[in-house]
Amino acid sequence: MSISRAHTKQSLGAYSFYKQHNLRTIILERLLHLETIEAYAFGDLHSLETVVFRYMPRIKYIDPKAFHEMAVDTETEGGVDRALTVEDFTFSFSVLATLPEELLPWQHLRQARLEYNHWNCDCQMKWVKTSPLMDLVDNRMVCSKPKRLRGHRLKYIKEEDLNCDPEPISQARSFGFLAGLMVAGLCVSLATVALLVYWRQGWLCRRPVGAYSRIERGPTTITIADELEYENTDTHSSQS
Repeated sequence: MSISRAHTKQSLGAYSFYKQHNLRTIILERLLHLETIEAYAFGDLHSLETVVFRYMPRIKYIDPKAFHEMAVDTETEGGVDRALTVEDFTFSFSVLATLPEELLPWQHLRQARLEYNHWNCDCQMKWVKTSPLMDLVDNRMVCSKPKRLRGHRLKYIKEEDLNCDPEPISQARSFGFLAGLMVAGLCVSLATVALLVYWRQGWLCRRPVGAYSRIERGPTTITIADELEYENTDTHSSQS
């Protein structure tokens, strides 16, 4: 696998870890630009046991077949789609809103950590309540949406309350929301201009040269993370 230092990918595509059959542990953290994980992204990791996703501030979607592979049926010699079996799964401190039921064979998991995400507790999360996953995460999955369930723990929510019906919005609430959005947009614009002025003058912080990806590779483990490199302009100018 190769990741460009100058450009961080927004999507993890199919077979991103091509021919890395010996990997047992994969850690992806602080990937600041990653938004989607596509089908078969980890399809070549046949020995995978531990998966860790942490600190993904932009992650929006993970395909239900991200941990699937196309295997060959020995009887029919045709292609068979099947999910990889892992023992330890972590997806935490991120903004993931929903978890596909078909992602993994959850009954084979020994450990699971899914806390500190932006879970949307609707009908698509109802399967978690009756799955083996619920016993592993216990009460550590907290809802962010819908508003009526915000702050509630998924474990204690009734199944009938996990629905996909849209919440009614009154005309007054709609007008208030639009007015608040306009005011907030104006404030953000003014704050952004002020921040750029302070940043450009070097009064606030050092200007980042650019983001890059750190890759640490061991015999059976790979760790991938985004980091920032900073330019100390004052130090260079004083030395010159």
